[in-house]
Amino acid sequence: QQAGKSVRQHVAEVDFDLLMRLAKDLHGYVEEGRMPEARLRTTDLRAELAVAIRHHETFLGSNAHRLKEKQVDLAMVADGLNRTMGNISESERVRLLRITGAILDLLAGQCGTLRSGVDKEAAHG
Repeated sequence: QQAGKSVRQHVAEVDFDLLMRLAKDLHGYVEEGRMPEARLRTTDLRAELAVAIRHHETFLGSNAHRLKEKQVDLAMVADGLNRTMGNISESERVRLLRITGAILDLLAGQCGTLRSGVDKEAAHG
């Protein structure tokens, strides 16, 4: 049972590492004003985050609720990007940067938490 749990936790770590990279890409695209790419990355991140939360909720602890809230934030980002198919205003870009930065921070923290749990299990196993 312990080995199975360790494997599932490692899979969660890998999945959240991917999510973190997607969020980093999204944040970078918004920062660079590359909104078509940001739109696509938002769609990818929303889908992958929903799956990861559903599959790994037992490892997320108190962050599960915060991650679900970030799904709502991603929906708002997607709506904003879809409404403004062209360029967005500087104030809107700054707002999107704040949102995407917060998502990136949360995912990076979750990835680190999962990684340290996997490392701890490896040390004891």
